[in-house]
Amino acid sequence: MSANPVPVEPECLSRAVDRLTASGYTHELRAEATGLRDVTSGRIVLPEDLVVDEIVRIEGVSDPGDEAIVLAVRDHCGKLRGTYVAAFGSAASMADAAILPRLSAASGGLARHPSRPG
Repeated sequence: MSANPVPVEPECLSRAVDRLTASGYTHELRAEATGLRDVTSGRIVLPEDLVVDEIVRIEGVSDPGDEAIVLAVRDHCGKLRGTYVAAFGSAASMADAAILPRLSAASGGLARHPSRPG
């Protein structure tokens, strides 16, 4: 008996964030000029102090230009685990454009981390 592979259905943005939140990435992080702000505490976290555990790429079904990535990140101590959503392409903000290379450098390159299709 031959099993047919089950296609993985792409995640939408909200489903990816919900899945990661349920997995313990409970802090919502937003890019600012100086770093990532923890929305709950207001604390600024430097990208260099974070490790990227997972990346989910989201591509808009109706608009290919509607692209984003969801990053599951944690601090080196494991006390802060959260999600950071960044638009990319023409929709990327200046803050996201500044933060992503810093996160990538701190984590040894974003392409090296596990990712899921979005």
